[in-house]
Amino acid sequence: MKIGLTAMDVPSIARSARAGFDFIEAKGDILAAAATRELARKELAAAGLPVETLTSPLPRELRHMLVGPQADHRSALSVVMSLVDSLLPLGLELVVFGCSQGRRVPPGFPAEVAEAQLAHIVSRIAEACATHHVRVALEPLAHAETNTLNNVAEALLFSRRLEKVDVGITLDYWQVLQEGLDVGSEVHAAGAALLHVQSADPVTRSLPQPNLKGQLPLLRALNQVGYRGRIAMECPTCDQDLEVMAALARALKAPARSARSSLSPTP
Repeated sequence: MKIGLTAMDVPSIARSARAGFDFIEAKGDILAAAATRELARKELAAAGLPVETLTSPLPRELRHMLVGPQADHRSALSVVMSLVDSLLPLGLELVVFGCSQGRRVPPGFPAEVAEAQLAHIVSRIAEACATHHVRVALEPLAHAETNTLNNVAEALLFSRRLEKVDVGITLDYWQVLQEGLDVGSEVHAAGAALLHVQSADPVTRSLPQPNLKGQLPLLRALNQVGYRGRIAMECPTCDQDLEVMAALARALKAPARSARSSLSPTP
């Protein structure tokens, strides 16, 4: 598996490379905000790591709605593709479609209309990304974040209703636990559609400790289904010592023989 770090702020970009991560996951917010835009793009280009994934492609501060009476798909598509275009030279391969604020259905708004709106914008984004060989992966989010696509089953059902596009699933370990779901069941339900994984400490939402405490249920489930894709550590704070971060990166990239022994359930 390839292990990355989500660049939640500008300083974490350089720390990703120094700590030995394999890739950077760009956070759309730091690429869109006027205060950080130019520096973030400069640091990403200089980091020496591929920027393989983009999360939060519709930054919260822009307040774009994707569903409801104020939905604005034209401007939303423009924002997303502007970020995608800026990251293509750095190795972008996948867009994580979370967009919790934008996909929240307003009270009293018809659910079927909202679903049609969401399907339309997801399809347009996926079509536009596909022309650059970039995939889109839906991210189920807990009810505390949004009121649509709250688990893998719902996201898969939604994705199968889309026409002419192929989207996958991003599994966010933190969101799974916040929703009170079983991570093993969610991983197995995603199956071959699982394109990306995000994780963090299940209690503090900070970077996990190098002993991987709290990560074992996720890693066992991924090991069981033979997942060999990416895992991005998505943590609001990333202030750990570089040696600790490096130890975490090494632990997560342990060879398969270690995974079989340490991640297998105790008899």
